[in-house]
Amino acid sequence: MRECDYLSCNLPYNGSRCDSSASDGTLDSVPTTTNHVHQSRSMNPHFLNKRLSHQLGYAGLLPFIFMLFGVWFADVSWLQDFVKGQLAYGIVILSFLGGVHWGAGMLSSELSAVDTKKALMWGVTPSLIAWSATLFGGFGFAVLMAGFVAALKVDQQLYPAYGMPDWLLDLRKRLTIVVVLTLMTTVIGANLRG
Repeated sequence: MRECDYLSCNLPYNGSRCDSSASDGTLDSVPTTTNHVHQSRSMNPHFLNKRLSHQLGYAGLLPFIFMLFGVWFADVSWLQDFVKGQLAYGIVILSFLGGVHWGAGMLSSELSAVDTKKALMWGVTPSLIAWSATLFGGFGFAVLMAGFVAALKVDQQLYPAYGMPDWLLDLRKRLTIVVVLTLMTTVIGANLRG
């Protein structure tokens, strides 16, 4: 037997011992605390690279802006295609925002049972809201806009529990404002030109 170290077992050292004969790095004595998976409640610092997160977040706005310009400036024969494209992209992005919570709920080992349940339940809710936008015809955009605002409000409540940095909430707020404005302006353009 050898003592467990971070590199050989992929676990922080906590006094347990590794079974050197086990090929999968399992422990021969399971610790009595729940700290054997992760020591920190903060997320992976490489995953939350501030500059890259901003670049990708703002790049994610480009399809919203492209569809908006299509609604306002393309030939009217293309209008419905741009409206459908805008709705579809909004559905995808709102669903993605729920997936962030699902992943955080699975990976944040120091969340309380209540916060974990909130994260997992909310993780699937934006997808259901987004899907329901397809059922309301002309009101689908209103459903999406409400979903994006609700997602931001939930993020403001749950991101701190996940150990997410403050700048991420600021980014989320800016992105949500632009998304809601582009969706709203798409509806206005479609009504004026259609």
